[in-house]
Amino acid sequence: MLPKFIRPLLGILIALMLIASHLTRFVAASVAMIGLSPLSNSMFAIGVNPLEAKTLISRYSVLSYETFRVGTWQLSISSNKFSRGLACRLHAKDHNAIYLNSAVGFRFPSNLDVVEAVYRIDRDPPRRFRDDLPDLIAQSVPVDRGPIGSASQGIVWIPYAAVVEAKAITIQPRPDKRPRVRHFDGLVKLHSLAIAHGCVPESSFVE
Repeated sequence: MLPKFIRPLLGILIALMLIASHLTRFVAASVAMIGLSPLSNSMFAIGVNPLEAKTLISRYSVLSYETFRVGTWQLSISSNKFSRGLACRLHAKDHNAIYLNSAVGFRFPSNLDVVEAVYRIDRDPPRRFRDDLPDLIAQSVPVDRGPIGSASQGIVWIPYAAVVEAKAITIQPRPDKRPRVRHFDGLVKLHSLAIAHGCVPESSFVE
């Protein structure tokens, strides 16, 4: 027979064990409701960086990621096991240039009206951005993205075919602004790699 002073302590201990059991079940049920997958009895896939743990993500999620870097450009491909679709992002590492719909967009301040922009590829003669608008619109390039007076959101779009063999482009976004030089190191190689990895049609490329 247990001493009298032990009995109350034993009752408290049993009550604490029951509370702990209920809490464990509650946490497990909550995790299941929000779609987190357990990695072990005490770990969950929360805040995992896909660039650092792509194997973990591909195992415990419907999404998997691949990232490639060449020169000043980066390609990120995410595949969806549920829809079997791909989303491909091809952009400069500093995010000042993007590839979309067979065109390359060079970013300037978003409040800058670049409709009068002029660019020169390598040593070719200067060309007006607005002269490319019919072809860009036909390719569904989002040249009209913002309000009146800032429709382009500061992005000068150049047809990709014009820069495939280029080394650099010089862009003057507005007559009162100084020209800036941008480079293509890695763009063509990563674009070819994207196609080889299934980034077709062009709608597979996203911002």
